[in-house]
Amino acid sequence: MPIRLSYILPIYNVEQYLAQCLDSIFSQDLPEDEYEVICVNDGSTDGSRKILEQYQSMHINMQILTFEQNRGLSAARNEGIRIARGKYIWLVDSDDFIGTNVTSQLLQRAEADELDVLLFNYCDFTDEQGIVNEPHTFADLSTQTGIDFVNEVFGDAFVYHLGYVWRFLIRKEYLIRIGLSFPEGQYWEDTVYFPKAILGAKRVASADILGYYYRKNPTSISGGKGQTWSIKKILDYTIKVGIEMWRYSEEIKPISPRWAKRLRVFAIKRFKSFPIKLWQRIKK
Repeated sequence: MPIRLSYILPIYNVEQYLAQCLDSIFSQDLPEDEYEVICVNDGSTDGSRKILEQYQSMHINMQILTFEQNRGLSAARNEGIRIARGKYIWLVDSDDFIGTNVTSQLLQRAEADELDVLLFNYCDFTDEQGIVNEPHTFADLSTQTGIDFVNEVFGDAFVYHLGYVWRFLIRKEYLIRIGLSFPEGQYWEDTVYFPKAILGAKRVASADILGYYYRKNPTSISGGKGQTWSIKKILDYTIKVGIEMWRYSEEIKPISPRWAKRLRVFAIKRFKSFPIKLWQRIKK
């Protein structure tokens, strides 16, 4: 049986949440021989590895890759994508979980319409309050190009929806063809990944399905756990993202001058505090 879907989970010190995430995946309405779960243990020092081994002993479709030292979210995702065998890929953060019995619906839609990307809805939640926000961004929309989809759904507000790489399925063949990967060694790694995935696609659609539960977690990577936010580090990482966004705006100019301009303006405004360093690196 061909593998229809690869879940890819980067894991770093999430023993408190990992079982809930894995349970949400293995309890889906999809036979285990139709999907795989690739867990990349990114140098965890807590009990995450033991939990992974327990689940692997119960599920033959689960793989564990281990980095002896922490290499970061981008490296973990890239390595998982590299070995993935599924037709579609779902990037899941290991402190979140997915909705009940949504995978089969999403896959059927993606496969039936031969989509490059299928987007779906999500909600924010906290352990203390439960669901705190449920953005209803996507209706059931038919297949169109990525540029047409962005124009219809987001308009100019698209630049405020960057990131969120766990809110869509993406076809691996398409991902490889456009050379899409996460930049390693920086934070906000998904800021440019999302527009690259959507704007470059020929076949994009959305489903009005609540597919993902995003934990507002102060101990996550974005929450700053274990990070030393020195001025140098902030400058370094924000400049890298600014440069990457600028370069992508140049790349898409031939197919969408409008979005080339919008992303370029976003890069300048977002990082206007560092114009000298930004321009010096762009010119190199």
